[in-house]
Amino acid sequence: MRIAFTVDEDRGLDSIVSPKFGRAKYFVIVDWDGREVLGVRTIPNPGASASGGAGIKAVQGLVNERVELVVSGGFGPNALAALEELGIGHLELSGVRISDALREVGRRGEAGGTGGAIRPGRRASCLYYPAEPPSCGY
Repeated sequence: MRIAFTVDEDRGLDSIVSPKFGRAKYFVIVDWDGREVLGVRTIPNPGASASGGAGIKAVQGLVNERVELVVSGGFGPNALAALEELGIGHLELSGVRISDALREVGRRGEAGGTGGAIRPGRRASCLYYPAEPPSCGY
């Protein structure tokens, strides 16, 4: 699973999850198999310096990175609608290190989608990436 965490300072897995989505400075992208980290890299958030539409620009950056889940302290309504439409899961969590947030993602994922678990987008089984042909009625 590829997970993006919003952060304002890049410290890898020791970065603190930001309370903001569209205006967070970076995304730390973690490839994770549910038990261990397979890879970590940091990219700039394309929405961070946008004059408008920061959330939508941030979502587009995540689509380009083929992210399946994003963890942030909060999401604006436009970004949230776009994440859900594109099938990118989202989890509101902030003020914790990414390494701790990964444990929470694992715990909530094992809960089977109940009790404050990760909220998948409406098309979670059908992600559309611009580099691929449209599918699922897009």
